[in-house]
Amino acid sequence: GASMYSAFLNDTITVSRGGSHTITLTPMFAQGARNEYYKVWADFNKDGDFADAGEEIYSAGPSTSAVTGTINIPLTATTGNTRLRVAMKYNSAPALCEAFGFGEVEDYTLKVKCNLVTSTSDSGNGSLRNVSLCVDDGDPVLFAPSLNNQTITVTGTQLISDGIWKWMATAGSNITIQAVSVNRIIRIPVGFSAEIQNLNLIGGTAAEGSAIDNLGSLILRDTNVHPAAGSGSIPIRNTGSISIYGDCDIVY
Repeated sequence: GASMYSAFLNDTITVSRGGSHTITLTPMFAQGARNEYYKVWADFNKDGDFADAGEEIYSAGPSTSAVTGTINIPLTATTGNTRLRVAMKYNSAPALCEAFGFGEVEDYTLKVKCNLVTSTSDSGNGSLRNVSLCVDDGDPVLFAPSLNNQTITVTGTQLISDGIWKWMATAGSNITIQAVSVNRIIRIPVGFSAEIQNLNLIGGTAAEGSAIDNLGSLILRDTNVHPAAGSGSIPIRNTGSISIYGDCDIVY
């Protein structure tokens, strides 16, 4: 519908911190097609404006038809609900705040999630450690396509599940998680769980449970679990419950 300004705040668009997302803006003309310019802003730090560096996330035009591009969500974006603004203006680029006679502005709710691993390092935004701790409990932890065929290292201390953890790589991504100079990758205490899918785990220095120490609930799906090269350690120590599905290669 045509309106100079619309607040579609009940429409929520969900994105991942550190992710890249395709956006398409399609004009609807009451008469003939016109040259239109577009801009999109997001209030990533949730301070009530779009004036901060990096908050203008898309610009296009002039165009008489739909425009398509990519928006990148910064790793530093504050998680939760914030405001997304889309502006279309006839014959010149829309400014951040202005009144104009021909065009339209629409606001949406943007939900920013911390659920995407983008880094192979053991610390910082986008690391497996960071995302595992800040993801909403029970939501899947996803892995960026740029990590395909890469190795994520765990070098500080073992990761400890504090809820319902789900590490869910896509099939064929060939992502390895390796404990380096540390006892293991992950420990699952009593009352907590971890589900691991389509990953390769290589253990650390512990004699037992060099990759996984499970006291709670563990699910493995199409996941390989090995000790470090040349090590005779046992990669999984299990005193809880464990379920194994699909093609899993577990070396003892």
